[in-house]
Amino acid sequence: MARLMAGVWDRPVAIGMRPGGAGFRAAGVLLLALPFLPVATIFGPYADTRGLFGPAGWVLGSTIFATGAWLAGMLAPPRLLRALRRGGGALAVWLRPAALPLVLAATGTVLVTIAVVVFHCRPVMVDEIAQFFQARIFAAGLVKSLPPALPEFFTTQHLIVDEHGWYAQYPPGHSALLALGLWAGAPWAVPIVLSLGTIAVAVAFTRRIYDEAVAQLTAALFLLSPFFLFMGASFMNHAPTLFFVSLAMLAFVRWEETGGGRWPLLWGAALGAGFLCRPVCAFATGGTMACFALPEVLRRRRWADVGLAAAAFGALAGSLLAFNWATTGHPFLPGYIKLWGASHGLGFHESPWGERHTPWTGLGDQLLNLSMLNEYLFETPVPGLAAVGAFFALGLGERRWDRRLLLLFLSLPAAYFFYWHRDSYLGPRFVHTGLAFLLPLTARAVVGLYGAARRRRFQFGDFGRPVRLIDGLTILVTACLLYSLLVGMPSRFRIYQTGVPSMKVDLVAKARAQGLRSGLVFVAVAWGNRLINGLRAAGLSASATEKAYRRADHCVLEELLRQARAEGWSGARLEERVRQAASPTPLPAVNLNGDATLRLEPGSTLTPACTDEIAYDREGFTLFLPHLNVNRPTLDGPWVVATDLRERNAVLRARYPELPAYLYRGERFLPLD
Repeated sequence: MARLMAGVWDRPVAIGMRPGGAGFRAAGVLLLALPFLPVATIFGPYADTRGLFGPAGWVLGSTIFATGAWLAGMLAPPRLLRALRRGGGALAVWLRPAALPLVLAATGTVLVTIAVVVFHCRPVMVDEIAQFFQARIFAAGLVKSLPPALPEFFTTQHLIVDEHGWYAQYPPGHSALLALGLWAGAPWAVPIVLSLGTIAVAVAFTRRIYDEAVAQLTAALFLLSPFFLFMGASFMNHAPTLFFVSLAMLAFVRWEETGGGRWPLLWGAALGAGFLCRPVCAFATGGTMACFALPEVLRRRRWADVGLAAAAFGALAGSLLAFNWATTGHPFLPGYIKLWGASHGLGFHESPWGERHTPWTGLGDQLLNLSMLNEYLFETPVPGLAAVGAFFALGLGERRWDRRLLLLFLSLPAAYFFYWHRDSYLGPRFVHTGLAFLLPLTARAVVGLYGAARRRRFQFGDFGRPVRLIDGLTILVTACLLYSLLVGMPSRFRIYQTGVPSMKVDLVAKARAQGLRSGLVFVAVAWGNRLINGLRAAGLSASATEKAYRRADHCVLEELLRQARAEGWSGARLEERVRQAASPTPLPAVNLNGDATLRLEPGSTLTPACTDEIAYDREGFTLFLPHLNVNRPTLDGPWVVATDLRERNAVLRARYPELPAYLYRGERFLPLD
């Protein structure tokens, strides 16, 4: 900001058209127009767009801020604007030597605050919890844990219990890093360290492809991006992926500059490490970098470098095959497919949850991700992608790396176009890895727009005096910065701080506060959780269970489950009966017990068993998932936490006669003896 105020980039920029420029201009126009298009209405409905800016909100916010910047530029005394520019210049000179250390220190402070205050240093989402459980398995010196003797009490989404063991469905990279944090006593610090490393690496490669000014602005944008900050303080696997992809980017830039064997090795190793965390992200970005490298390889016959990069990538990525072999029993059978079936893979087909993924839904998902990024990126009423969009729409993105960064960023939505799932936990997370390219490109776009605005003035008809575009841009950027710091980021902080409180409960701390030192704790859960656990234990696959839960009357499922237990049905027979009971479309949710996912056929009559289940839920329930990691992976600690399955609890109690048994309900531990 100090450099902007000083007019450091107050240089003329020629606007021309290089070959292929029309396509990049079209991409810029799309990025500019996207927030003003009713994407959610066209492709939706989407539940996660509620409360976000819509087209009308973007029009209003952009109009107010742009008009305000113009009026302020027109009304502000020229002497004041000149003084601000001089002050900005002095501040820029004073801060320059310590710019990156200051940004890293400030970012580290913010990340630690978010981790402690918002997330309570805990994983709070199912993906995080499952991968943290795998990390605890690694920290115990194991690849997988022994399967529980009674898996019905410990069934959770994204964890596999089979003849091979108990383990998570995910690639092992992120969990291995968290295991290092467990050994150090601070697993929550792992993503923070990697996020700070991302800034340092991104600034390093930005300095080489552009200049020092753009690099320093890139560092500032990382600090000012709530999307980067909140994800970077979480237990999600996006933070390590972003770091490794950024490191691969630096290695690629250095390889193009200098050659040498170490840079291809680092490039391949970094992509391999990213592949162990999020394979699609590493494949998309690494494949795009490889396309950039191909002309250089062919022209100078640098096949040895290709071999080094491939060897380094294979050495790390190949460990995924070993992990698969040790867990699922086959090197080419990942946990995702083992748990959910082939429908979990990329392509256009029915998803494991029973929804059709088509090119239309894929397009809508990725356009929505890009549209949502306009809000989550900087939390201002002016779209976050506006600078990049305007930069390319005006034909300013003429440099090689301008276009490369845009293509690298867009490679992610292009790859996830073929993936059936999307969500927006902490933002449009499937494009989070793209921040490695988007934030340097945004810094470059701001610089380019300032250069293009030199000696240009704007006047609305005959009203008032002309306004220098540089002054207007500076005022607009300053207003957006102040809004983000004073309104946008604090608001997002409060939303995440107060959200999902049941996922942030420290069960052991609550137990000790009530004078308990050990125990077998049954967590009272909703009827739907008990039903899912029962169906899985009876032999129904994860995919079939998920489809049935969405499309079948839960009372019918309860009766089928009881009949299957009584008559000893096989899993195949139960699956066939459940399939016959399912509706072609999801049933409407009803709220008879406080569970918004309960589904009953309209007009149906509840059986006595179902009435009893609903009555039991009305006494109170919570979630088992956030308390999974109280357990040791070997289930032999002073605390064993399990799902409350009512009368079936006696079976598990018989295996732990030395532990006092409690029912956890309503934040109280009720003795069962």
